[in-house]
Amino acid sequence: MKYIIGLGNPTKTYKNTRHNIGQDLVFALEKALDEEVLSLTKTKLIVLPGFINESGMAMKKLFKNIKPDSENENILVIHDDLDQTIGKMKMSYGGNSGGHNGINSILSHMKTKGYYRLKIGISPEVKKSKDEVHDFVLGKFTPDEKALLKGLMPKIKEAVKLFVEGDVARAVEAANRK
Repeated sequence: MKYIIGLGNPTKTYKNTRHNIGQDLVFALEKALDEEVLSLTKTKLIVLPGFINESGMAMKKLFKNIKPDSENENILVIHDDLDQTIGKMKMSYGGNSGGHNGINSILSHMKTKGYYRLKIGISPEVKKSKDEVHDFVLGKFTPDEKALLKGLMPKIKEAVKLFVEGDVARAVEAANRK
């Protein structure tokens, strides 16, 4: 089984915010990926219930009957990344949270860094101060940012499709291609 997990916050208040890009992409991928691909590859597209800062508790419930270290290569978590400019993305395995509270929660509750991450850039060209970050990540995308994300969608779809088909090396290459 493959698991594509999108991080985000519930309620309409957070819909289409920068911090919800993982959750919003899972909804978009449900429509974009061929149903046959998803069923043949035994893939589940999942939006974790609860708030992003509690992602670890939700992941722990989801994988309560699965030893995470035995399923690591089948887990892809999609989330926002303030360290990358908008319109960029990166796929990697393991690593630290980079200050992302949802990833911190997952690391804390799952006790492993062993899963793939698709990090979607949300940072503007001019970096925000620490005081501005909270409001920025919970803010809505501008029309120009939406256009950049729309342009990134074919690349996201390609990387996720390769991942669910089991060609992880090519998925990482596709996601990290400039």
